[in-house]
Amino acid sequence: GGDMVVHLPKRHGGKVEICTLREFCCREGAEDLFVVPLSEGFDGEESVRRALACVGVSGYNVAFSNCEHFARYCAAGEACSLQVEACFDRTRHYMTGWHT
Repeated sequence: GGDMVVHLPKRHGGKVEICTLREFCCREGAEDLFVVPLSEGFDGEESVRRALACVGVSGYNVAFSNCEHFARYCAAGEACSLQVEACFDRTRHYMTGWHT
């Protein structure tokens, strides 16, 4: 709430942390910020509760537990990454084509 953000960074051991909106927007990689509207999900209060419950939890993994997984878990209850899924789909497509 206010000007605070809960997020899962790659740095600091990949621990969920709270920072100011200014710190979040000025961090390395902030130029790659994406906002994806969800058609379904929790209300803001529940999303914030879920995010705050994860503060201090570590385990960042680009394929299985990245910032998109975290954001989707907080907003809709499903820890998934459409970016990772698309990458796996492309890889599977190329590997399948390579074997034929």
